[in-house]
Amino acid sequence: MSLVLYLQRDSDDSTKLKSQMTDDMWKQVKVEYSEEGTYLVLSDDSKINEVDAIVTHLSKAPSLSKKIANAQTAARKAYRHAVETGVVQASTTDIEARRKICSGCPFSQKRFFGSTCMKCGCNIKLKTSVLTESCPISKW
Repeated sequence: MSLVLYLQRDSDDSTKLKSQMTDDMWKQVKVEYSEEGTYLVLSDDSKINEVDAIVTHLSKAPSLSKKIANAQTAARKAYRHAVETGVVQASTTDIEARRKICSGCPFSQKRFFGSTCMKCGCNIKLKTSVLTESCPISKW
């Protein structure tokens, strides 16, 4: 029996995953890449729970307190900029470009309320609209 785990991420995540596993565990994982994302095929079902726990750990968004802190920082920065310039929203061109970049990012994850950045925990639709915001991994 084998287990297939879909990461919806890029090769960097398989590198992170490998660093979290023992050599014995990693030998039993076959990494397959496709246009949709990265798949891990685990041949030894005795390691399923261990590998699944590692994958879950790597895919978690920041904690609620970290999300709140990030939102407070973003709000302060946007407020200061609005007071100085009168502008808060990014241009339509910038918003579209940012969203396009985010849509292809391995840390973008679709949720029931929209896409979320798994690095900072922000709603991508909101974050990309605010002029003073930036990507947490410097893609825009």
